[in-house]
Amino acid sequence: MKNKGRPPVGHTSGSIAKKKPGPALANIGEALALHQKGRLDEARQMYLKIIERDPQHFDAQHLLGVIALQQGQVDTAIEKLLAAIAVRESSAPAHSNLGSALVQRGRLDEALNRYERAVQLQPDYFDAEYNRGILLQRMGRYDAAIESLSRAIALQPTHRGARLGLADARRRAGRFDEAVTGYLEVLATAPQDSHACFGLGTALRALKRHAEALGHLERATQFKPDYVEAWINRGNCLRDLGRSEEAVACYDTALELDPRSARALTNRGAALNDLQRLPASIRSIEQALALDPSDAEAHWNFALGLLQLGRFEEGWREHEWRWRHQGFGDFKSKRPFEQPLWLGEQPLQGRTILLHAEQGLGDTIQFCRYAALVKALGATVILEVQRPLLRLLAQVAGADRVIARGDALPPFDCHCPLLSLPLALRTRPDTIPAAPRYLDTSAPIVERWRDRLVPAARPRVGLVWSGNPKHANDRNRSVPLSEFVQMLPPGLDYVCLHKEIRPADRERLASEPQIRVVSDELQDFTDTAALCEQLDGVVSVDTSVAHLAAALGRPVEMLLPFNSDWRWLLDRSDSPWYPTMTLHRQTQARDWTAPMAALRAKLTALAQRPR
Repeated sequence: MKNKGRPPVGHTSGSIAKKKPGPALANIGEALALHQKGRLDEARQMYLKIIERDPQHFDAQHLLGVIALQQGQVDTAIEKLLAAIAVRESSAPAHSNLGSALVQRGRLDEALNRYERAVQLQPDYFDAEYNRGILLQRMGRYDAAIESLSRAIALQPTHRGARLGLADARRRAGRFDEAVTGYLEVLATAPQDSHACFGLGTALRALKRHAEALGHLERATQFKPDYVEAWINRGNCLRDLGRSEEAVACYDTALELDPRSARALTNRGAALNDLQRLPASIRSIEQALALDPSDAEAHWNFALGLLQLGRFEEGWREHEWRWRHQGFGDFKSKRPFEQPLWLGEQPLQGRTILLHAEQGLGDTIQFCRYAALVKALGATVILEVQRPLLRLLAQVAGADRVIARGDALPPFDCHCPLLSLPLALRTRPDTIPAAPRYLDTSAPIVERWRDRLVPAARPRVGLVWSGNPKHANDRNRSVPLSEFVQMLPPGLDYVCLHKEIRPADRERLASEPQIRVVSDELQDFTDTAALCEQLDGVVSVDTSVAHLAAALGRPVEMLLPFNSDWRWLLDRSDSPWYPTMTLHRQTQARDWTAPMAALRAKLTALAQRPR
C-alpha cells in the first residue's frame, strides 16, 4: 500500500507551525528530521519523550505509530494511531496510516472505513484515495476500485502505481479492452515494467489475442525471471496455442521458483492431459490438491482425468466440484433450490424429482437416458431441458413431464442435475445404460422430411464439420470445411446438418454442389432428428448433433481431436455410451490426416454397398 509508513511530512509540519514555540516544538522538529533520515530508533525515543511531557501531543503519537508501522510492529502501530486520532479525529493522514496498519492485520472492512474517512476529510489526499482503490480491488469490488483509482489518477496523472492499479481493476472486472489501453500507457513510459507486461499479456489472452499475449508474457519473465505468475500465464497462453509441451516447461520453471504453487501443478496437470500423458497428469493434480484441498479447478481437472481413464467411481465424485469452479458460466451455475439434492442415498418411491439440464445441448441429449432409471426407482420424474430441445425430448422414456428451462416449475420433493445422475446411480463403464436407441421422433415430421428429400438412389450421409465457435476447444475439435470436403468420396448424397453455418463456410458450400444445404428449414432439434432418420449415416465432429444421431440409433462416424473429451475415454474406436458410434481419433495433435483417411475408407465402402 502507498504511504505504508512514510511520515506524512507536509501534513505534520503544517500542524507544527501552529504550535507556540517551546521545548516540545523543538523536539518534534528534531525528531521529524531524524525520522526523515531513516534514523527510526532515535526518532522514536524523542517521540516518546515528547509524549511523556505531553500525552495529548498529536504529532508525536501519530509519527510514533508511523515508525511502528515501518518497523513491522503492526499492533503497536494500530494502538498509537488510534491514540493520535483520539487527540485529533480530523487528521486524514492518521486515518490513512491506520488503514494501512489494519490491512496488514487482515481487517479489511475497518481499513476501508479509515481510507474513506481520510478522503472525506481531505478529498485531494492522493495516498488515501490510491490506497482505497487498491484495497477495493483486493476485496473484489472492482467497479468501486476503478472509480477510486480514476480519482487518484486525476490527482497525480503520472503516478505509475495508480495507473497499473486501474488497469488491473479493469482487467479483473472483465473490461479487457480498457485494461489493454491502460497497460500500454504504462509501458509507453516504463517499457520494462514486468507487472504491466504481465497484465497486458493476461488481458490480451482473455481477448483471445494469444500470439500477442504470449509476447508480452515472455517479456514479463525476461524482465523479472522469478515472476511465478507470469511463468504460469505464459504456460497457459502456450496451451491456448496448442503448444502444450512448451507449456509444461513453463510450469516446471514456475515450480522451480515456488515448489508449493498449487496453481502451477494444476495447470501442469492439464497440459499433460493435453499430451495424453494421463498418469503424469493425475500425479501433478494430486500434488496440487495435497497443497490446496479446496482448489475447485484442481478437483475439476482431476475429475476429467479420472473419467477419461474410466475410473468412474472416483471421477463422478470429483465431478461434483464443478459447482465451485469459477470458470463455469451462469448456465452451469448451481441452482438455489430449497428442495434437497438427491445423489442416490434416499429412496424415491412416491416422491417427485426434478432432473434438470446444466450444461450443453449434447450433454442433455446424452444424459436424459437416465430418466428411465430414475423412474424405475418409483419416482415421478419432471425433466427440465433447454428450450431448443423441448419438442425433441417431450416423450423421452421415464419422464412424466418435460418442461423448458425458464418456465414455472411444478412442485417437486428433490432434484438432481443431469450430469450428477451417473454418481447417484453408481455408473461404471460396464453399467452405462446404452440402449441402441432411446429417442424417438414425431411421425408427421419424419414423413415431411421423407417427402422433402425423396428416395435417394445412393446412400445418404449427414455432415457436421464444426461446432459452437465460442466453445473453449473449438479450434481443436472443429475441422476446416476446405479440409473436410477433400475427405468426402464420390458416390454418396451428402446433406449438411448445420442449422447455423459460419459465413465463410456458407460461401464455400456454394461451390460444393454435392452437399445439400437445408439449414433454413431446420426449426429446432426435432427437425434435425427427423432429417437424421432419413440418413444412412452421419459424419460429425464432437457436437450435439453427433449425440442426437447416435441417440436415434443412426450410424455415426465421429472425428475426435488428439485430446478428446473425457466421455470418449482412451484408445478405443467404439463408445460405451452409443453402440452405433465409431470413433476416429487423431494420432497427432491438430493432424486430421489419419482419422480422415480411415473415414474416407468407410465412406467409400458405404458408397459401394448395394442400395
